Amino acid sequence: MGKQSLLGVLSLLLVILIGVGLGGQAQTLDLNLTASLAFGPSGYSSAGSNFKATASTTLAQTDLALTLVFTPGSGFAQGSFSASRVIEQAKVFSLTAFGPSGFSSETLSVNHTIKPFKLSASATFTPAGFASATLEGSAKTKDGASLSSSLTLTPAGFAKKVFTVQAALDDLSLTRTTVLTPKGLASDSLTLSAQLGQVNFARTTVYTAAGFSTDSFALSTTVNDINVSSTTTFDATGFAEQQVALAGQAGSLQFESSTNFDPSGLAGSELSLSGAAGAAHFKSVTQFDPSGLVSEQLSLKGMIDRLQLEAQGKFSSSGFTGGNLTIATSFKGIKLGGK
Repeated sequence: MGKQSLLGVLSLLLVILIGVGLGGQAQTLDLNLTASLAFGPSGYSSAGSNFKATASTTLAQTDLALTLVFTPGSGFAQGSFSASRVIEQAKVFSLTAFGPSGFSSETLSVNHTIKPFKLSASATFTPAGFASATLEGSAKTKDGASLSSSLTLTPAGFAKKVFTVQAALDDLSLTRTTVLTPKGLASDSLTLSAQLGQVNFARTTVYTAAGFSTDSFALSTTVNDINVSSTTTFDATGFAEQQVALAGQAGSLQFESSTNFDPSGLAGSELSLSGAAGAAHFKSVTQFDPSGLVSEQLSLKGMIDRLQLEAQGKFSSSGFTGGNLTIATSFKGIKLGGK
């Protein structure tokens, strides 16, 4: 798609929204623009780059949003139009997705609360017709007990059902989650959680149709403002894995680290650092395995006037592997006119 096609699509977007505004009361439009430039070891990569424009407004108590995504190579890549409104305390939402060849999917959802029940239903359609639907319901009592259930349907019929029941008493809670498929039981898990002084304890046992699957024990506490946690998992053969994690803050620097073990010993570790660097915010995530460095991810974000900038880079033991630069800006309350 060339520049003329791009301008044509954007013009159509503005004509539609301006027409909506001129048809009734004065309307305001919010416009968000984002450009993402991808880079590889050899430089700029058009394959991973894109430009996104999102226009949103409210008409007759209905929130409307239109998003268009373009790529340097093929022009218009994908788009979506969403509408949401609250009708008699029920939130109704629709999302229509389309691409260069036309309509691709439609999702409709309704959420409603009738205390103590929360109910929701969603359905997805494609050019081939009905694709899937999900029905969900949950309730919570004053004494801390709760029930929730979800049912997923496809054109072939019943696909999955999830049923969860939870009971709590003071610092002790018990949760059971059962997942069923057309083939029968997929999984059945039982979690016991308790607070023992300054230590939080949880045990989760999982069964499948074949029988016992895993048993996990989790402990967490705070020592000198540092969160310390450990999770150990056993399967039918014995010890399967363990993760030990630390999280805390030193001045303006936040850190998180985790070390993983398996039956053969040290499996790997990860260190995350984040904080402020002047007016910008940075984050680094470094992963190691027993042989040394596996990968390093760096990100830096900040504002320059109206522009929000974010740079991300990924590195391996052999050097730079890829990254991207994202530039975003927004225009709020653009007046479209009206009576």
